[in-house]
Amino acid sequence: MATTGNYEQGGFRIALAATGVAAGDLAAVLNPTGEAVIITKAIVNLTTASTGASTIDVGIGSSASTSYDNLIDGLSGATAGCFADLGTNGKRSKLWPAAEYLTASEASGDTTGLVGELIVQWISRT
Repeated sequence: MATTGNYEQGGFRIALAATGVAAGDLAAVLNPTGEAVIITKAIVNLTTASTGASTIDVGIGSSASTSYDNLIDGLSGATAGCFADLGTNGKRSKLWPAAEYLTASEASGDTTGLVGELIVQWISRT
């Protein structure tokens, strides 16, 4: 699981690590700002698709090892490209509390072979 990436004020970029089938297996990041921020966009940029059928969930929650789908829900990992699809449960914007995690998880199938990154943009809540 990827836990670090490039952080700049207003954004975060992290490589996705297709390492297993546990929740948060692609990425899990504790809010790096020390304050609550509002995520305004979450983008999954897949440069190489998974070798088989798979779906990806991205979201915010209290645990690094739990799958959340409140930003992106059920995105196909089997197609390369740049996606900001919300899916059924995804939201256009979401509060990211200071002590919570952003996770990207293999929701179904097998993400083996997947290469990509998660890009998140945010604004300050205050």
